[in-house]
Amino acid sequence: MVAEDKKNFYKKFLYDPFPVESCLAGRLCENINAEISIGTIGNVSDALGYLDWTFYARRVRKNPSYYGATVTEADGEAATSTDENYIEEFLLRKIQETLKALEKCQCVTIDRNGS
Repeated sequence: MVAEDKKNFYKKFLYDPFPVESCLAGRLCENINAEISIGTIGNVSDALGYLDWTFYARRVRKNPSYYGATVTEADGEAATSTDENYIEEFLLRKIQETLKALEKCQCVTIDRNGS
């Protein structure tokens, strides 16, 4: 059914696992905006909780360098970190960047007083 010269190529995909990465980062504004509009997200904590349950967050934990979750070393070199605290900070920064972008586009208003 498959040409002989392509047989090994297709067998590789059947028997060798390969990671599938998330593309949510490119659509995070749209997703967060939709969740805010339906009431799933009402504050930063909700947004972080939402993001933490996504495939994106799982892949950031497994492959931080792919998503830019790097730590700057004392010598200025970038290194990846799988430290859970650092990953949480990275996800929080992504949420904050997303909310700032949505505010700039006048999609949301942010109450900085916490009331």
